[in-house]
Amino acid sequence: MSCEADLTDGGDDCPDPYQAVGLVALTPVLPALRRPPSRPPTSARALDTSVRQLFRPDADAHLRLLAAADPRLSGLYDAWRRERIADPPPLAGLVVLRVRAAVALARRKTPASDNRVDQVLLDSVHDTVLPGRPVLVGTGDGTDTLVLFPDRVLPAQLDVTDPSGRKIGEVTVTMLEFDTPVEASKLARGTPLWAQGEPLTPVGPPIPDDVGAAAIDLAQCYDGLKPGRWIVVSGERTDVPHTSGVQAAELAMIAGVGQRLDRTVDGEPVLQRGQGPQTRLLLANDLAYTYRRSSVTVFGNVVAATQGETRDDVLGSGDASVPGQAFPLHFVSDSTPLTWTAADNPLGAQNSLTPRVNGVAWHETPALALNGPNDHAYELRGATVAFGDGVHGARLPTGTQNVTARYRTGAGASGNLPAGKVNQLAARPLGVSAVTNPLPATGGADGDGPDDARTVIPLRLRALDRLVSVQDYEDFTRARAGIGKASAAKLFDGTREVVHVTVAAVGDAPVDPLSDLFTTLERSLVDFGDIGVPVRVAARELRLIILDAGVKVLPDHAWELVEPAVRAALAARFGFAARTLGRPAYLSEAIATIQGVEGVDYTDVHVFADVPGDVTPIQLAQLAAGLTTANAFLPALPAHFEQIRHRIVRGDTLTTVAQRYGLGLAELAALNPALDSPKLDIGHQLTVYRGIRPAQLAVLPADVPEALTLRRLP
Repeated sequence: MSCEADLTDGGDDCPDPYQAVGLVALTPVLPALRRPPSRPPTSARALDTSVRQLFRPDADAHLRLLAAADPRLSGLYDAWRRERIADPPPLAGLVVLRVRAAVALARRKTPASDNRVDQVLLDSVHDTVLPGRPVLVGTGDGTDTLVLFPDRVLPAQLDVTDPSGRKIGEVTVTMLEFDTPVEASKLARGTPLWAQGEPLTPVGPPIPDDVGAAAIDLAQCYDGLKPGRWIVVSGERTDVPHTSGVQAAELAMIAGVGQRLDRTVDGEPVLQRGQGPQTRLLLANDLAYTYRRSSVTVFGNVVAATQGETRDDVLGSGDASVPGQAFPLHFVSDSTPLTWTAADNPLGAQNSLTPRVNGVAWHETPALALNGPNDHAYELRGATVAFGDGVHGARLPTGTQNVTARYRTGAGASGNLPAGKVNQLAARPLGVSAVTNPLPATGGADGDGPDDARTVIPLRLRALDRLVSVQDYEDFTRARAGIGKASAAKLFDGTREVVHVTVAAVGDAPVDPLSDLFTTLERSLVDFGDIGVPVRVAARELRLIILDAGVKVLPDHAWELVEPAVRAALAARFGFAARTLGRPAYLSEAIATIQGVEGVDYTDVHVFADVPGDVTPIQLAQLAAGLTTANAFLPALPAHFEQIRHRIVRGDTLTTVAQRYGLGLAELAALNPALDSPKLDIGHQLTVYRGIRPAQLAVLPADVPEALTLRRLP
């Protein structure tokens, strides 16, 4: 029986020994791809750089001090990058030739008996050919070439003849003239000639090292780069084993800028001769990945951006005789909601609305009843702006079209886009020619629905913005805008006790640890929590459910109608919205859900299993053999401390172990401080992970239809 037939019949004894080779080959690749990007300081204020470091001898700050002290030095960077401080290396006289011409006529100004000429007429006028500059005659492949240096370059008249040799006119061409006649044998009519030579200065041997760690050498001297500035490093990763072409990008912060004459080659400083200084960027932390040098792009004009379109709206006219005036926001609708962005306040978000009355900004209040008669406050009620009545909040002064607002519209999960997809400017500020997003856009979430409101409102009343118990941390986090699920626990992280909070965004949207949603939550937990209790925040881990069930349909009911209803019921029961962090999935849930669908007589669940989010290719290759039973429950663990050890086998080295688990050698050494030699003994155990694993969420993956199989029982 063939392997294909065996699989079709549901068997698991395939004779093909290479069936899983492609899957297992992913084993060294997945740990590298799972490695998170580096996490730089949250802002320039978070940089802890000493004065000695800022003003070290090669610091870029010295140039800016010179330019600030003397306005005449405004062109200092341009001059410095062109300066040749060190002598060039022995290789010299390197020239690139830009103009291609052809020999039209080679002649002797004064007739002579030898085969030598002192005038060479070209095929047309070439104004860029200059005397004293090299001219290469021949094919240029080095086999039959002649290098000449004309003493004079003059215009000349070249006779134009018909096929019979009769002169029919003259044209003006460029003529090369030589004081010393040259050999004419290589100057036949039509021979190619290259001119307009531009000298090239050798810059030393190429630098083969990959870009990584905490320093980046740029190609030349650049100004405008300062400590605390964001950059994005993008390129082809070289730290993914046996794989090329994997593109990545990560955010970094400049901790220092140097202007140096040396570069690091193979770990050693090498003087770059024959050129000016080159900028070296010192980063606040090591890059998480290493990149092929020729593929690296460093984006310097990096700004934080959020989804939304700015609107200027005239709301209406104020009338001091009317209490409690209210105006709609004309550009806000269900399709274009008011933009809210993440903030480190108890709500977790702030709107983009700024109303102005006679040009003066008024401020939002949770309720006008909390304000006095002179407070310039407003209350946002859906898409309406309400002002005070003179008792609770000030009345609007009388005026014509004196109530305006600036706000942004557009929000939600639609703003979560892959890298490189944001490339159109809605407006073009002065000096901006193009935009792009080297990093994915994440953190966007749709507004709360009725079910979310019923859950969140009581939680906000329970926490009251004071975090004392572990449950307070969980309630506070879940009540924040953009957070769909949260779980908190007090755990030991290997060195001390911490409050660990696991989160999942609304709709399980992707959450980047560098996104505002994540960073503002971390700051808020510190600001409103116990100052002596460290807090750690992590995104949930998934456990993907696999379900195979047979369904018996009642008479008079159609399988074509019952099957989609069963599928939808299971998707709802085991979908993100219905699951809880750290709560197992039970077989009884699946059976009850199927039985609850109209038209189902009974069900027989054949497979009820799961796949952890950190599954390895080897485990996946063995998955089919294990999909034979329906487990009573599928575990979804709460957050917990975990330590993973690797037992050394024959052939293991520090490098292979680090690659297998997606670690750097420095990280592996830090996890094993007692390791004092690169030699590994068989049977010895190395720690490859030590830390807190976030809470798990058991869900049925909507993107993998094979995970839910329904069969009709006869």
